[in-house]
Amino acid sequence: MGFGFYAIADMIIENNKILSNIILITGFIGCIGGLFVHGLLCIQAIIYKRITDNGKTNFEIADNTLEGLYKAIMFPFFLLYCILMIADICVVIAVLSGALDVPKYMALLNSIVFLIIGAVFRKINTDKFQDLPGIIMPSLGLAMIGIIGIVAYLA
Repeated sequence: MGFGFYAIADMIIENNKILSNIILITGFIGCIGGLFVHGLLCIQAIIYKRITDNGKTNFEIADNTLEGLYKAIMFPFFLLYCILMIADICVVIAVLSGALDVPKYMALLNSIVFLIIGAVFRKINTDKFQDLPGIIMPSLGLAMIGIIGIVAYLA
């Protein structure tokens, strides 16, 4: 994803230097935030396993510990996610403005559209599509940034 933002920023720097710099800066800050958040989420699983694996299962301690950690990372997570969405929206602007030489329909390949699709599927069947809006679909939408970059390079 970070390389996709870099590639797109590099391709549009001659046409729109400001948009290119915004994509580059917010894209990398958002990617670093994603690494931070995913790292902490992996640590949560280790903490939970260690607390419940010591011979005595104490789910209350485990849940309280993880709830505290989750509350502590919620604001930075939200802030970094919003910064990443700025980069995503700037790519949409680059596609629609013609700064990127890709078909205009590729503006639909972004995390916001995929989030809406996930929310619709969740409304259709909550049990089967529980994690679509919050986890899977926005990540898939951000992965599409790389696809847009590849198509632009091939054009």
